[in-house]
Amino acid sequence: MKDKCPYAHNKLEELYHPDRFKRKFCSYYPKINKCPYKHMCSFAHSENEIKIELLHTMVMNEEFYLYKYKTVSCPYITDHNRNECIYSHNAQDFRRSPREKRYSN
Repeated sequence: MKDKCPYAHNKLEELYHPDRFKRKFCSYYPKINKCPYKHMCSFAHSENEIKIELLHTMVMNEEFYLYKYKTVSCPYITDHNRNECIYSHNAQDFRRSPREKRYSN
């Protein structure tokens, strides 16, 4: 019965849950050879490994700022300038994409 439960019951299950697994970069990124967990790490060690849309790889034009800016949670767990970051960091920061959410007049 426990195997069918979709929720995490401890820290280990939380780290490897599909909603969290490889959704952020490892704290050793990009120096992946220093990570003590290697291939067992629940965090991404490369852009190919991460399971979110990487906004910083896109062309930052008007369309980007209208439809993509702050629509994805930040994949970086290391300290950085959140004011200049193109990713969201909390619920107040997060924006829904107008393309995914239909707005009416």
